[in-house]
Amino acid sequence: MKTRLTAPIALGAIAVLLAAGCGDESTGPSVDLTGTYDLESVTFPGQQPLTPPTAVGTLVLTQTTYDVNITIATNPPQQVSDQGEYSTSGNTWSQTSSVNGSQAVGNYTLSGTRLTVNTTLQGLPIVSVWLRRG
Repeated sequence: MKTRLTAPIALGAIAVLLAAGCGDESTGPSVDLTGTYDLESVTFPGQQPLTPPTAVGTLVLTQTTYDVNITIATNPPQQVSDQGEYSTSGNTWSQTSSVNGSQAVGNYTLSGTRLTVNTTLQGLPIVSVWLRRG
């Protein structure tokens, strides 16, 4: 299966895939988001979800910063990376890239170790699903 992504959408994936969590069906302010996560899927507007091996990536969160790296198997492959600061309030997510200054907002839900993130960046809604490592 061939996957075509425009550069803005692929680059938008960087900032969107930045929220993660742990716990059981909880998104309150006491949720500890620190950890390392693996990409399970990402969905761009008008496309089917991309899953490994088409899209692979990791997300590392500290208390206030994120670092995300994603490879999308297009021709040629696209490597996207971003770092920055994030904050949460309840299940609301906001982040600002220290690489390009872009901002994204949205929300997240989690069930066990699976986190689903719905974010809008530059007018594009993007959904990503992450799995927290052991």
